[in-house]
Amino acid sequence: MKTPIILAHRGLHSPHRENTLAAFRAAFRVEADGIECDLQKTERGAYVIIHDPPSRQSRPALPSFTSMLATLPQGAFLNLELKSDTIKPSDCPAVLDALLRRPAPGPVLVSSFEPQLLPCFKAHGIPIGLLIGEEAAELGIAGMARHVWRLKPDYLNLPILMFEVLGKRRALLLVGILRALGFSLAFWTVNREEDVRLVADKAEILITDRPDVVRKVLEHERLRKKRGNAIIERAMKTDSLKVSAVIPADPRAVYAAWLSNKEHGAMTETPAARISARAGGKFTAGGGYMWGTTLELDPPGRIVQSWRTTEFPDDAPDSRLEVILEKARGGTRITIIQTEIPQGQGESYRQGWVDYYFAPMKRYFSGKG
Repeated sequence: MKTPIILAHRGLHSPHRENTLAAFRAAFRVEADGIECDLQKTERGAYVIIHDPPSRQSRPALPSFTSMLATLPQGAFLNLELKSDTIKPSDCPAVLDALLRRPAPGPVLVSSFEPQLLPCFKAHGIPIGLLIGEEAAELGIAGMARHVWRLKPDYLNLPILMFEVLGKRRALLLVGILRALGFSLAFWTVNREEDVRLVADKAEILITDRPDVVRKVLEHERLRKKRGNAIIERAMKTDSLKVSAVIPADPRAVYAAWLSNKEHGAMTETPAARISARAGGKFTAGGGYMWGTTLELDPPGRIVQSWRTTEFPDDAPDSRLEVILEKARGGTRITIIQTEIPQGQGESYRQGWVDYYFAPMKRYFSGKG
């Protein structure tokens, strides 16, 4: 199975605002292949990155089209959506010129709900994508086929919600017809794991708010395909655990210590950890015994990480670790929920959390009091 291209929908807008330079840079830090973003034009004729039509009340310092292009690393995929609210066919030559002058070359897909905005780019060899909304999906198979045949775009950008609007069976039939007709397919906005699995082998592009999660699901699917039924059966047989204790400290203090290089090591009585305290950041702890990636942060009450140790088999996927911090009598109740542990290792890690985390954490925070 060819791995689809993963595009961050308006960048990685958690915790950043969507369609900002910070969100675009963050997308590449979690290994997205590229970004999808929206182009509008201001009343003064400037091209800016924003979803809704810009106005005098729009937030200040909207990213300019050229500044967005300058943030893209070489080889990064750009899906530029032209918003017909303010972008007209007469704007397309100027947009085309800017794309051709992009500082770091990389693949481009220009898409729009408005077919009249796309021929200029197709004539100059730039792939185009026709966006199909939920309303168009309600036209049914025959109606949608007529809708796209006139333009013959390189890509059809389809909403994942089509599977709910049309029903799974009819939607899969439509997808099969479109692929048979030679269209490449991009699906938006694919955030649920079950949706990734549904369309991963049918899409060239997946547009998502969660590129790190989509990447992990695709990697799991790749391993399943590569290693056959035996690895599928073994992957299904995993351990899980849930264990908790009360730590004599405020939840904010425990949360901060968990994500601190110095304090994480100190509270577990191990060498200093190496932790990038952001979603998508890597960590190593326990003197190199454990490592992984921080997937979600919800301060000061929840941390989600992918997690593995030197004892994991090489072909085993990471386990999922959820740390929940709740204010309780005597301090903070910390609950560890760990799933997808290699079979047979769960009980060892359950005791490990008690002996090598909870016990030294109680000593550490008692001493600070």
